[in-house]
Amino acid sequence: MAVEVRPGLVIPDDELSLSFARSGGPGGQHVNKASTKVLLRWDLRGSRAVTDEQRARLLARLPARYVTTEGEVLLQCDEHKSQHDNRAACLARLGSLAREALRREKRRVPTKPGKAARARRREGKERQSQKKRDRRASPD
Repeated sequence: MAVEVRPGLVIPDDELSLSFARSGGPGGQHVNKASTKVLLRWDLRGSRAVTDEQRARLLARLPARYVTTEGEVLLQCDEHKSQHDNRAACLARLGSLAREALRREKRRVPTKPGKAARARRREGKERQSQKKRDRRASPD
């Protein structure tokens, strides 16, 4: 049940808490007696699996709808009919959310237009200027 976020970062089982509830919506008799919805809790603030830097990054970048004010990550999955599939979906979602939040943005390297690009721009401006000049009424 441990969630591998990326190589070297695994959220252990003992930090994850799973509970089950009945799903809503249509489904006939089965939906009224089977607890297929999965609620996953992960105490991010108290986690030993992440470093302080990773914890701060996760708290800052995880969507607010998944993080409680106490610093717990709370996910619920009820898109499948079986509890087993919903559990797998919840664990996969936690992994992908954490992976995305920890991903570093590439730093943009500012570039300048090349010599040929500057020349093309000037030529375009000159053509446009000539076109406007040609349209002016000539004094007769």
